[in-house]
This record gives sequence, C-alpha cells and structure tokens, in this order.
Amino acid sequence: MSERLIVEGRDSQNNVVRSVLDVPVTPSGFTHGDQIRRDLIGPSGPLTDIGSIATTRDGQEFESVRVAAGSLNVKHHVTLWNSMVVGTPTAASASYTVKHTASLGKLLTLNNCRIVARSPATKVLTMYGAGGIRAYRTIFDGGTDNAFVKPEAGDYPGLGGYSAVFEECLFGRLLRSTGSHNDCVQVDSDGQADGGCLLLRCYLDSRCCPGDPLTVEADSTRGGTALIITGGGASKNVDVIDCYGDGGNITFQMQGGPGTTGTLRNARLGLDHQFSPVLTGNGVTKNNNRWAATGMTACCGQVTAGQLIT
Repeated sequence: MSERLIVEGRDSQNNVVRSVLDVPVTPSGFTHGDQIRRDLIGPSGPLTDIGSIATTRDGQEFESVRVAAGSLNVKHHVTLWNSMVVGTPTAASASYTVKHTASLGKLLTLNNCRIVARSPATKVLTMYGAGGIRAYRTIFDGGTDNAFVKPEAGDYPGLGGYSAVFEECLFGRLLRSTGSHNDCVQVDSDGQADGGCLLLRCYLDSRCCPGDPLTVEADSTRGGTALIITGGGASKNVDVIDCYGDGGNITFQMQGGPGTTGTLRNARLGLDHQFSPVLTGNGVTKNNNRWAATGMTACCGQVTAGQLIT
C-alpha cells in the first residue's frame, strides 16, 4: 500500500524540478513517535554494496544499496530508497556521512534508509545553506550529532513551509567522547536560519546505548539533548509534533536566539535526563506534553505516565 507524494524544487538554473514518490504506508500507520521501532522502519531485504555516492545529475535515484564505508555528497536532487550509508571509523570532523552543504538549492530525499556515522568526531547528516531535505522512516545512528541542520535560505518549495522535514524517523546511538555535547538533532542559526525544521512522529533517544558494533560509544557521559536550537540568530518554525524524546542534560532544549519560533506539541518524554525534560524560549509554544512512563526523575521526583509536563 502506498501514497503518492509530489516534491517540487528548483535546479541551479531556477527551473522547476518535480519528483513523484510512491511512499509506503502501513494500513495501521503510526500515530505517535513513541510507536517507532528499529524493526518497523529503515531498509529491509538484500542490499547491493556500492562505493561512496557523489551525485552527478538531478533526478538520480538509488534503491536497495549499501555504502559500507563511505559517504553521500549531495550536489543534485537525489533520492535514496531502502538503502544504507555507513561512514568510516576514522572520519574527521567535516567528513559527514551525508554531506548536504553545497548550498545549491537541491533536495535530498531519504525513504526507509539507515545512515550511520561510526566516528565520534563527525556527524551523521549535515545540511546548511540553500537546500532541502525530506526524510521518511529513516534511522540516523552514531556520530557526535545525528543531524545538524542550518537552513539558511528560506522555506523549500514543496516542503510545507520548511527546509527540513523528518517524518517517522528514529535518532539515537550517539557516539560519546570525553567532553562532547551530543545531540540527536541540532538546529543552528547565525541569523539566517529562516527555513524551518519539522519533526513529525519521530523517536529521539540521546542516551548511551552499547552493543551496536557500528556505534560503540567512546565514553559513557550523557551530556547533550534529543533536540537543541543553537546560535545567536533566530531559527524560525522549529516544530516538534507527536514525538518521543529521552535522555540528555535537557531532552528538548528549544531556546535559540532572539526571534526564534517553534512548537513542542504532544511530546512524550522518557524519565532519563540530567536537569530537565523541556526548556523553551519565549517564541516557542508548548502544548500537551506528557511523561511516557511512571518513575523517578531528576527534575520532578516521582511522576506518572500520562502526567502533564508543566
């Protein structure tokens, strides 16, 4: 069962480029991020091993492939279906597993994929400048951050008022190193991040998680967040809706610089945090965010599943 999604963007000559995607839909569907599990999203079936991907033309598609030790460098409109990209253990800080930094106005679409950074010095996905990303049912694992997003060029055509959309995705298994601050998603602004970022029905876990051979942690500290807004500028329209979050110093730290706007709505929060589950700035609204479990918390003592977080 699938639904058809039309994604529209523009190439470097300002020509309209449209992609028609058949997005799989389960009959039951997910109604909240707390239902997301690793065995329910991401790639499945046999994958064909290929080398690192450097895009060469608009409209490229890769389906059921695996980059076992390499990267994806986005310079064109490109789509990955049911695929996996795994970085190298020795990747340096700027050697992102997925690099979407050319600021060419291109759209990256990830559909039922898994992206892994094996080095604690780098990030799984980095996007900044003019461009867009839509990730659907994709797993982001490892790295110092799972996703670093700095949308600097306004709303991307076809993404509903955002430059980055993550829908029914899973973030986690961050790679610690001494003194590191690890975030599942970091939205950054130096004054130009006006493109917006939407997380819809996602699962974000910034706790340590040993046992995965691709993302064995380097240190057991738990500093960081599930999502953080950083930088001195205004990040516009950072919306987190129907998501689950756990871990970190502060699980959802949504402050940002003056003029930052966003929403944290219908979130479900786990019990693990160092200081607080939620911290928001004046421009970020909170609505109907609740504890996901019953137990003791660092901020609030004993809490009950379903209890409103104030």
